[in-house]
Amino acid sequence: MNNIIHYFEIPDNIYNDLMECINDKSTEWNSELAGNIKEEYSLHKYIPKFENFLLSQIKDSPYLSKYLNDYHILTNPLPLRLINFWVNFQKKHEFNPLHKHTGLLSFVLFMKIPYLMEEEKKIGPGVLSNTNIPGCLSFVYPSSEIGGIEIIKLEVDKKWEKKGVIFRADLNHIVNPFYSDGTRITISGNMLLENPKSKEE
Repeated sequence: MNNIIHYFEIPDNIYNDLMECINDKSTEWNSELAGNIKEEYSLHKYIPKFENFLLSQIKDSPYLSKYLNDYHILTNPLPLRLINFWVNFQKKHEFNPLHKHTGLLSFVLFMKIPYLMEEEKKIGPGVLSNTNIPGCLSFVYPSSEIGGIEIIKLEVDKKWEKKGVIFRADLNHIVNPFYSDGTRITISGNMLLENPKSKEE
């Protein structure tokens, strides 16, 4: 299952353009999202600017290519479109509960992270726990054992800035709260199979 998570670097020019776009807070997006996060805004108007870059990451991934090929949709060009695009400004104590996305594939771009994990683990309430994972992005899925689950934990901190992940949209995931001051900025979105009729209209 870990194979369908694709990790990639965000080039400087794309990153800089994205940082300019996130200042647009004209459209609140909270009502469309699961997050317990006060500031979430749509970036839908910027989809044409970044869609090709995000789709190119899929072709670069043998894992995602195999996943799409299993659906018999690995063609050139890919019949996928970016349908949702939004930014999260997460503050300490805010979180994303267990949820999944719509579409076929989803992604997260890590723009700004206000902490280092080794320091963060010292100040949260889980300091004595055997699952001290503040700020982690965790993917949860059934294991091969009956009734069992597996968890992929990404210990996201400053080292993850200018990086991204693409994953199956139906993969349940959760974002734990962090406890440092500052704002964690991520951009997310969903990709869906293109409706052939949309090209004709």
